[in-house]
Amino acid sequence: MLIIGHRGAAGLAKENTIGSFQKAVELGVDMVETDLRRDKAGQIVLSHNNSSKLNLTTLAEALGVITVPVNLELKQAGLEREVLSAIKNFSSSVLISSKYPKILQKIRALDESVQLGLVIGKANWFLIPFIPKLDKVLKLYSIHPKTFLAKKLLIQRFRRLGKKVFVWTVNNPTQFQKLKALGIDGVFTDYPNIIKNYD
Repeated sequence: MLIIGHRGAAGLAKENTIGSFQKAVELGVDMVETDLRRDKAGQIVLSHNNSSKLNLTTLAEALGVITVPVNLELKQAGLEREVLSAIKNFSSSVLISSKYPKILQKIRALDESVQLGLVIGKANWFLIPFIPKLDKVLKLYSIHPKTFLAKKLLIQRFRRLGKKVFVWTVNNPTQFQKLKALGIDGVFTDYPNIIKNYD
């Protein structure tokens, strides 16, 4: 079971910052997750929302300090080539994810071997019946359902496709234990310090 630090350790430090990633690593996470967008200056930065905040951490800065596997979630199109270029020299493994199949399709066309994950939530749950068809093109490594979608039958369906199942965002130990019993492969959490105690 992988414990994945959501935006670092978002419940314990300012999300998507160097400090948040360092905290997550210090707590022994197996992987960290972050969100990528382009800022007004044209740099790829770590930001969940379309923010105009200054001094956001850049992808290059983050990759320079992260020492564990990383999940990069692309929040917008147009980043694909630069992200693939940025991760070439990263010392650990990378999983690229998005809720947008077109972004993942572009990544797959550019790189046949990089691991891809499809994020599923309220905005795109309608894609679920089409995942087997999408997978023929995307060759997904993992599927990332939001907690409300992480039910036994759906998890079994994803596992039958041969996919890892990573659920977001799990901060409640009781919920974590229920999901663990269903055989998922990992959880994204804001509080790795709490969830690791129940793993």
